[in-house]
Amino acid sequence: MTAHMVLSGLGLGIGVFVAWNCDLLQWAWIPAFSIGALWVYSTNLKRSLVIGNGLVATLTALVPLTVGVYEIPMLARYFVEPKVIEVQSAQYVMEPGFIRELWYWVLAYSAFAFMSTLVRELQKDMADVPGDKAVGCNTVPIAWGMRWAKGLALFHTAVIMAGLLIVRSMYLHDRMSYWYIGIGISAPLLLSAGFTYNAIARKEHLRAGMLREDRHDPGRRLCLSDPFSSMNQPTLILASASPRRRQLLQGLDFPVEITSVDVDETPPLDMPIEEVAEHLAKKKADGWPGTLMNDQVLITADTTVVLGSTLLNKPTDAADARRMLRLLAGNTHKVITGVCMRTLQGSTSFSDVAEVTFAPLTDEQIAYYVDHYSPLDKAGAYGVQDWIGYVAVERINGSFYTVMGLPLHRVFSELMRMGSERTHTHKSRLEK
Repeated sequence: MTAHMVLSGLGLGIGVFVAWNCDLLQWAWIPAFSIGALWVYSTNLKRSLVIGNGLVATLTALVPLTVGVYEIPMLARYFVEPKVIEVQSAQYVMEPGFIRELWYWVLAYSAFAFMSTLVRELQKDMADVPGDKAVGCNTVPIAWGMRWAKGLALFHTAVIMAGLLIVRSMYLHDRMSYWYIGIGISAPLLLSAGFTYNAIARKEHLRAGMLREDRHDPGRRLCLSDPFSSMNQPTLILASASPRRRQLLQGLDFPVEITSVDVDETPPLDMPIEEVAEHLAKKKADGWPGTLMNDQVLITADTTVVLGSTLLNKPTDAADARRMLRLLAGNTHKVITGVCMRTLQGSTSFSDVAEVTFAPLTDEQIAYYVDHYSPLDKAGAYGVQDWIGYVAVERINGSFYTVMGLPLHRVFSELMRMGSERTHTHKSRLEK
């Protein structure tokens, strides 16, 4: 935020200085408006339908318009009467009336900048539908559908191409202009639209038809015959910074989007320690700032380690991590992972328990693990998938993945139940 403010202030200062130096201080509002509009866009309009796209396109159109605002008045002062100028050994008589034509060209170029930026904004939104959904943006592809977004992008591209053809046939007759319009402007517009359309069509086919590429083998296709196969497969929104949970959830072969949530993880003092993990998972779901779409499932989770009647949270430092591992060494403890899964139709939560038995550990082994791995971000100061899991875990009564941070068998079971309910609801609506 500090860098943003410093750069904005610097830009405003430069804009005011240029206006003052050109004796056009009345136009100093342009940089002020641009900076203010960008701030409003980033804080309030970025998730709004169409308005944000239009504002970005408008600011782009202001660039050539600002050049005209500063340059054309100075030219008008110079060409108060006809003057002869020489360009590449050719002489031209510049009449005062050419200033008006210059304004026409600047306005036309501003309109071109507006339209082409709007096309690019639509293409960007079409290419990033999952990401926009995850942060709650209400873009044209999300609100009106991909067909409308494609249609609008193609319509504006056609308008631009028609305008270029008119300008080329009526005003520009040299070969250089022909190549500039054809190669420099038209070709990139058409290529961009074509590549974006093909990429989006491929994504739609994979998601809508339930034939998705395997992550490890791009040439292979997976076909699921579960309850989701009769409708669009849901996108799983994992609100967690844990790379382990991300890796596990992606193993279910559903589309996964990663986001984050920041809540106070201090449980109520009178809460039974067996309920803490599920309570925190629900608290994370309640604190997620995004907006769910109809085909999304929000998943939050929390893992706690319980030794007897003691709750072992994440260690505060290396010494605390060594203390926790000494307590776990040679004993059996519980690992409880709570999960909350939420859709537009409702939410469900559960917890899964696994008992883990540690072999005795020496102080040197504990110190080695703490010094060479990352126990500070893990409940109980250890990760079962790390070195210590290889050498210390004697027995697990329950799911290994519950200990790792996400009971995949329970998550998958709930997803299948949600899919069955959605299928039943969909069929009931069709029957009605």
